[in-house]
Formats: sequence, C-alpha cells, structure tokens
Amino acid sequence: MKPRVLIAYVACSLVYIVAGDAIVAAQGETATALVKATPIALLLMTSALIGSNKWLPAALGFGACGDMLLAYQQFVPGLAAFLVGHVIYIVLWTRQVDKARLWYTLPVLIFAIVISWILIPYLGDMAVPVVIYIAVIVLMVASATISKLANVWGLLGVYSCV
Repeated sequence: MKPRVLIAYVACSLVYIVAGDAIVAAQGETATALVKATPIALLLMTSALIGSNKWLPAALGFGACGDMLLAYQQFVPGLAAFLVGHVIYIVLWTRQVDKARLWYTLPVLIFAIVISWILIPYLGDMAVPVVIYIAVIVLMVASATISKLANVWGLLGVYSCV
C-alpha cells in the first residue's frame, strides 16, 4: 500500500472513531454514510489497484454499501449487503487452508455459542436470522483464521467484525 493511501486511510478511520458521532449528529445521514464508507472505499481502491484478487474489491464494496445503507436506516438491505460481502470473504479465505490452525478458531466458536445462547431469549421473531448471521460471521472469522492468505492486517479487520 502506498504511504499516501495508508495515511488517508488512517486519517479517515481516526475521524470516524474520534468524531464520527459528532459529525453524524451535526450533518445527518449523508455525512454518516460518507464518514463510514470512505475508509473502506480507500481499501477497495487499493485492492483493485494491487489486483492480487478480483473478488476482494467486491467484498469490500459490499461492506461499504452495507455501511451506507445502514446510515440511511435501510437495515435489511444493509444487512444483506454485509452478508454477501461476508460470503465472498469466506470463499476467498478458504482457497488455501492451513488445517493446523483449526484449533485457533475455538475461542471464536465458543464466543459465538455463548453470545447466541444469551441473545436468543430476547430476539423473538429475529432469533433465526440473527443466529444465521452470527454463524456467517463466525464462519468468515474461522475461515480467515485458518487461511494461508490472511496476514495480520487482514485478521485484525476480520476480528473487528466480531
């Protein structure tokens, strides 16, 4: 990644972390969408320019779309965009697997089971969709964890989903 792109990414991310709520409160939905999607758009452009994998920009794009849709209170379409992105990540990560890393997925699996068990009584009609969504996220995290393709930065990004 070029230093300028990395600096822009870090700057956008810091703006989101530090001032995101204030920007959103002052400027509304469009500002929310832009503040949330800009760091991902930078990653998308970088991955497209590097060209190491044609599906990575698609997965990142679906994530950015999910953020933007959620900013406009489009919950189900936003969730669907994230879901498609997660499925693409699963396909990407499982292309080259290191089976010796399977044990590394155990804490994530335990966490998912505990969280699901705690949440289910409170979810009502949303119990099945939420548990399915948790399963997809856990599968994405587990597939990245055992993938030979994942580096430290990729794993940090994936684990931030949990």
